[in-house]
Amino acid sequence: MTSSKVQLQLGCHNHSCNVSVAVRLHGLPGSSPANNMTDFRLDCVNQTQCTLNLNLIARDAWYYLRLVNQRNATERVQMTLYGDDCLSITNSSYFTPTSSCQPPISELERSDSFQSSLTSLFEYIGDDSPHSDLVLVTNGTRRVASFEIRKLIDIGSTLSVTISNVGTLYDSSAETDSETIACLMKDLPLNPVDGACPSDRRLVINATRSEATVYVPYPEYGTWYITLGCPNCSQQLIELDISLRPCVDAQCGRYGTCGVYQSGDIAFGICRCVAGYRGYGCTDATLARPDWIELLGTCLLTISNGAFLPAIIVALIRRHFILAFMFLFNMFFSTMYHACDEDLYKYCMFDYSTLQISDFYASYVSFWATLTALTQVRTKWRDLLYVVGTMIILVAVIIDLHSMWGFLATTLFAAVLMAISWVVVSVRRKRCFPERRQWLLTILPGVLLAAVGLVLYTAVETDENYAYVHSVWHVLMASAIVVVMPPREVVEKDFSEQGSRNGLRADNSAGS
Repeated sequence: MTSSKVQLQLGCHNHSCNVSVAVRLHGLPGSSPANNMTDFRLDCVNQTQCTLNLNLIARDAWYYLRLVNQRNATERVQMTLYGDDCLSITNSSYFTPTSSCQPPISELERSDSFQSSLTSLFEYIGDDSPHSDLVLVTNGTRRVASFEIRKLIDIGSTLSVTISNVGTLYDSSAETDSETIACLMKDLPLNPVDGACPSDRRLVINATRSEATVYVPYPEYGTWYITLGCPNCSQQLIELDISLRPCVDAQCGRYGTCGVYQSGDIAFGICRCVAGYRGYGCTDATLARPDWIELLGTCLLTISNGAFLPAIIVALIRRHFILAFMFLFNMFFSTMYHACDEDLYKYCMFDYSTLQISDFYASYVSFWATLTALTQVRTKWRDLLYVVGTMIILVAVIIDLHSMWGFLATTLFAAVLMAISWVVVSVRRKRCFPERRQWLLTILPGVLLAAVGLVLYTAVETDENYAYVHSVWHVLMASAIVVVMPPREVVEKDFSEQGSRNGLRADNSAGS
């Protein structure tokens, strides 16, 4: 099979030409040499006749031609197209390949998967092989197969073409010196043997290499051709596997996950790489982090939640059972969420969304419980505030998990109640509440620890230092709880007496 060629001749009458011609497949070429939207270009200057050779002509496609006059005067140019022996002209605009140069083309049968997005398989059907997926290649002949990549539907996939050596048809042992070459191209079937096939679309198998694969990410829509040739074999059976799948065979290796996304009318597969890996299939390790660093990050984020244990124990000793349960709930789901949220080393006790919602909810409720404990009201009213706040936060989390408005509203409301209760106690006691000793030993240290944690969480934490900074945030918030934990409650008689006896009931909380 010889590649088709067309020759374009330009001629000017009785004077030298001063024109430029550009040719482009499937679209209008650019007007200047600096424009890359051109497949062939020729500047015909100071010559009465010029010739432009168009090699590797695509099948069933239109070529667009642009002529640019370099003179101010009118230029009369004559154009003539000539096809080689592999092309015959049917009228003034069409060239068709001749049967002597072009072997028969088999159209692959297509089957789409209804279970996986962006997945299709192409099957070779031939009468010259014992199985439908096998292609018989003989010396001196070529096998050509075509298949269609559909617009919008297929261009978000990865085209995978694999050829593997099965052996000879009449001999169970493969020929040791045989070599089979395949070429994958869009728009035209190229001879894989004559060197015209690009290296990134060329597949070679032999006695030492029984399989070869080429991947084409996001292939262009149109007609694609796979041509097989065997220059030094008698008869060779080749298994042909052509498929469309997202990512790289619907996988991204150890350091990535494959996902299908939608942008307008186009669905496309993409790899989400982890641990610093990059590339289409997450194989570029230029900026990759060692596995032990990923393991260290997972351990820090999970083990750092153990800093809540002292606060839970102190709450139980002082019989603040509601606070103890809330902090235990927070510690458990924060640990499980971070164990599932990591990329490389992970363990998911429940599905990810359940753990994420539980962790956020537990964190917000812990903040609410902290401010409620600081409020100087009777126990029955404080318990009511616990319940009302947790219910409001639950609704806010369900409506929008990542929105802070519901959390901020309930937190601000609790802070206002706390401030009002402190003012009322101060008025009834006729002295400042909380007392100076309580400010110095509990409130200020707790506020300082919480403030440092909030600054780290909001201003310092990034994707790169997340594991380390967020672990410190866990420890700081848990430490603040221990510092401001209110004392054990006594039987209350009235509002002012309770405030004077118990002093400040304050604790803090941390969110993951």
